[in-house]
This record gives sequence, C-alpha cells and structure tokens, in this order.
Amino acid sequence: MMISIVEASDGAFVYVQAEFTHLFGFSLEGINKLGGFEALFCNQTVAEEIRSILMNGYPWTGIADLQAADGTSIEASLQITPIAEEVSEQVVGFVLFHTPLMAAKTFSVHQTLSIEHEITQILQASQMSLWRLNVQGQASWALNLDSVLGETELPLYSEFLNAVHPEDRAQFEEVLTRSQIMTAYEFAFRYFRRDGQLVWIKSRGEVAFDEDGQPLYLSGTLTDITWRKHAQHLRQLNHRRTNTLLKSLPEHVICVGRDGIYRRIISSNPDFAIVFPKEQVGASIYDVLRLETADRRMVYLQRSFVLHKPQTYEYQTVSADGQRYYLEESVVAIDAKPNGAATAGDEALILVRDITRHKQLEVALLASQIELQEKWVVDRLLKNIGAESRYATFLKRRGGDYVSCNQAFARLVGRSIQEICGKSDFELFPPKIAETLMQHDLAVLNSGKMLDFDEIFERDGLPRWCLVDRAPLYNEVGQLFGICGTAVEMRSF
Repeated sequence: MMISIVEASDGAFVYVQAEFTHLFGFSLEGINKLGGFEALFCNQTVAEEIRSILMNGYPWTGIADLQAADGTSIEASLQITPIAEEVSEQVVGFVLFHTPLMAAKTFSVHQTLSIEHEITQILQASQMSLWRLNVQGQASWALNLDSVLGETELPLYSEFLNAVHPEDRAQFEEVLTRSQIMTAYEFAFRYFRRDGQLVWIKSRGEVAFDEDGQPLYLSGTLTDITWRKHAQHLRQLNHRRTNTLLKSLPEHVICVGRDGIYRRIISSNPDFAIVFPKEQVGASIYDVLRLETADRRMVYLQRSFVLHKPQTYEYQTVSADGQRYYLEESVVAIDAKPNGAATAGDEALILVRDITRHKQLEVALLASQIELQEKWVVDRLLKNIGAESRYATFLKRRGGDYVSCNQAFARLVGRSIQEICGKSDFELFPPKIAETLMQHDLAVLNSGKMLDFDEIFERDGLPRWCLVDRAPLYNEVGQLFGICGTAVEMRSF
C-alpha cells in the first residue's frame, strides 16, 4: 500500500512516497506538471467523478486503472479520504491509499509495515480512523481505531450497534435503507467506549451490497468530533445567554449603516414597538423617525465615525398612541477607519434607552426643590411681615391665591388670616375690584419688576383707598413664583 496527499484546490500532489515514483515513474514535479490528480487516471471521466465525490466530503473506495509515465495501465485498489478543516469543514485535500493489484507482491513486509505506520500517524493527527464494518459477520478491519473508539479491533456489527447511544441507533437502520438509493452516507452519533466515556463520532463512507441487494459492509472514515460538539454546545449556550441578556436589558439595540439604513435589529425590546412601529431591516431612519429626529440621529451617526468616540444625546418623541417619550441614544461606530474614510461596510450600533420615567422623576425632584426654595423665601418674608405690623402685607402665588398675610392686611379687608389664605381676589372682593387687582398682578408678572398702584379694597361694604407696591418673587434658580404686596391706607397719612 502506498500513500499520497493531494491539494484539493488544484489537484496537485503535495506528497508522494518513493515507492510511488518507483512504480509509476513519476516524480512529484513530474506528475504535477502533467495535471496532478486527474493525470494519474487512465479515464479522465472517472477521475472527475471521484474528485467531485471527494469535494463533497465523502470518501471513495474502489478499483481504477492508473497510468504510469511510460503509458502502461496499472490496475490498483484505491481508498481516498477527504481532509477537511476543523471549523469550516471545507475540503482542503485528499489522502490516497492505493495498492497496485499486479505489483503488490513486489512490496516486502517491512515496506508494507512502514507505509501502514505512516498512515496511522496521519490518522492519529486528524483523530480519524479508516474502517470496514461487515454486516453479515465476515471479518472487519480498521486503522487507528483505538484513538477514536477506544477499541483495538473493530467489534461485530451487533456489538458495535449496542455501544451506540440508544437514541442514535435508528440512524444506522436509516443509513442501510437510504443507501439502497444513494450508497454514500454521512451522519454523527454518540458512542459509549468500554471505559464508559461517551464520545461523538462522525462517520462518512458508503455501503456495499451483494448480488441480492443485501448490505455486505459499511466502509469509510470515523472521526472523533466530541470537542466540536462541546464547542457547538457552548456556542449555543452562550448564544442563548446573550439573547436572554439582550432581551432583559432596557436598551433597544440596532445596527445601522453609515447611510442610515437598518442592517440588523439585535435586541428588539417589545416596549419600543409602539415607539418605532415602522422599524425593520432595510428601512431608512427617515422612514422610522420624524424628520428633525432623523436628521439629529444622522449627525451623531457621522460624528461617531469621524471622532471614533461614542456619541450620546437625548430627545423627545411621540408614540403611535400619542404618548410622549424621552429617549437617550448612544451611537458607537464599529471598526471605524482611522482617517474617517467612508466605506460601504461601515456600521454603527445604536443603543436606545427609555428615560421617560427618569425624566419624570427629575422634573418632580426639581419641582420639589423649587417648592422648598419658595417656602424658604415665603417663610423669611412672613417673619418680616409679622415684624412690620404697621403695613398691610400679603403674599400671593402666580395663580392669584393668597399664601399668607399679616394682621394689618386682615383688618384692611375685614377678614381673618385663615379666611384669606388659599382664596383669590374674586372670592374676597366684588368682581370689579377683583378684576382690577388681577390686572395689576399680571402687569407685575409680565414686567418682572416692582410696580405701585392706587387700589381700592372693600371692608364691610365700604371702599378703602390704598397705595400698593406689588413686587415679583423669585426662587434661587431665577423662576418667578409669586407676588409680595404692601398696602398703605391713604387716610393714615
């Protein structure tokens, strides 16, 4: 038996043994110069069919006529196994095990053992075994079986089937059934080694039948893919965890191109469906957002590519049901070019957060702070009001209701302090007088300055003429929140 290795892309031989050169008369360079893999076969159609099977990942076993350098035909038994990359499983080469039928007797036992040792080393490196499992009880054989199945010899078919995981045994019956239509097969199954270890095995090969159409044996390759299955399981587990995490996040995560087109919706939080009802892959941000909001997002999108820094901003929007939302967006460019040059593949992640509740709490907190500040201002004024009892003094809110007053003002209008506080001028005085007082308040609020007026109050149905100074009240943040007034009755002068 001889071994050769072929590059899948162009069919060039990358390794041949000295016995190959001796038998066929080709050197490595010589066979490749004539065409490589196909040049070894007398029938080019057969060579192309075999290569097609191998490129699909299936091994090929059979007898073919091979061509020597002097033009003579050599009948040989071939077993060709594809070599695939571990991750992509793309076929990158073939391993040829060929035995010239007529020239087999010229090989010594030492040469045969040497070749078999080389083959075994290659199989061990790829965690692969070559095998033939006879269904009808005839002798079976395998190479490198120990490193794959943990067996030194291939067990009988019945023993082999018993070691297969119960949930996977039906696959073997299915393979035998389907192979009557298509002889090549490929499937993965779980196998219990004698030490109790459960491993994943991938089998590729074909089924041979007797003259009556009954299966004789399965032959091909066995590959230990336990590590690959574990890696797939970890990837799936990680994928599920990532999806669960994304769905649990308050953020709505999307991926858009530099042109503003939605590439992917990574985490579609259901709460955002009513905010962005038109959002879908392939849509433009101008299809989803209002014009001014879309323009703003586009500006920050371009800035993220140019500045290579996340861009965060806030805006307000109205949902389909008319509800107002406060949103915060962070735009992060993915693999932005150092010079900011635009490419068709430029993408950015946009994380959208609903900060409506945060804003509501912020407004409520600010209102509470302002209220406390206003109360502090009022309390200080009330102390002065109590001290200056000679003048009729009062405090009013912007809405016109009285917050407080002193006894002098209460005597002026003929009411108690409790009766005055919380009421408006329209509840204390006749409409004509109340209308005039309201206009004076508005003049102070609109001007933001202290103004003086000649005003008439009423007590016990009698008018009381007064000179009144009305001044605006401001809190610490500069917001106008009320009016302070001092009235002096004219007869007191």
